[in-house]
Amino acid sequence: MPKRPKLFTDGRQTPIDRNDRARVMFLARAARRNGLLTRAAIDILGALLFVFANLKDGRCFPSYARLAEAAGCAERTVGRCLPDLEATGFISWCHRIRRAREYVAGLAGIGATDWRVMRTSNAYDFPLCAKRRPVEADTGHFGRGTK
Repeated sequence: MPKRPKLFTDGRQTPIDRNDRARVMFLARAARRNGLLTRAAIDILGALLFVFANLKDGRCFPSYARLAEAAGCAERTVGRCLPDLEATGFISWCHRIRRAREYVAGLAGIGATDWRVMRTSNAYDFPLCAKRRPVEADTGHFGRGTK
């Protein structure tokens, strides 16, 4: 299996609503009947959607331990099922990072600073729930619209 490329996020995610969650779970159960997903993968997807996903801004970034606890499985099972969920198009994830300045010894013992990048967690997104932002018409300078 080829390695997955490392993706990093800027923190913005797609907002979702209740109907989207129900539709994604319906499609996931259909994929389970077709043999594409396991029961554990369905439980993990349900935990992501119904326990951890924020409906207002779409943020969803639980740890493997919290996700395993909510789905009722082991952390290793979470690690095995997430690539299956991504391959079938139900989720995508990116690494969340934090930058911190740390002091290092420079030339002749003079203190210098360097930036250190640390991965904090994964941010999960649901591509099937992606909402397209409505395109607003240009109303011109005074709001009268353009012909």
